[in-house]
Amino acid sequence: MDAIEKIQELARDADIAITESANVATAIPFCIEALTIINGHPHLRTQFVGALTQINYPEFPSICIHALRWPELKVAFEEKYSKAVSMNDWRGESAIRPILEAFDDDWSDAKDFYCELFSKTTL
Repeated sequence: MDAIEKIQELARDADIAITESANVATAIPFCIEALTIINGHPHLRTQFVGALTQINYPEFPSICIHALRWPELKVAFEEKYSKAVSMNDWRGESAIRPILEAFDDDWSDAKDFYCELFSKTTL
């Protein structure tokens, strides 16, 4: 399994863990593993951007985005957001908006739901 496939698998596993536990913080171990993979393969940055923008579960990419804060990742999600709005896809808009919020330094979810990760570690 290559690094991109592993990121996709971790996203699915994180979503399953959240669904089964009803606790978004259960995604943290999957995101830590993903971030380790991403940081270990800087030459795949463009492919990681593509993979993260294709994930349909908002928690996983949000956590990764908050840790990474890559400008090109933000641009990719802004484009997805603009497309959803232009197509009157309000379900898409409401799914992408919280992901875009993860780019903020003061992202409230980092303090409220993911403080275990963001208050103790530097990724």
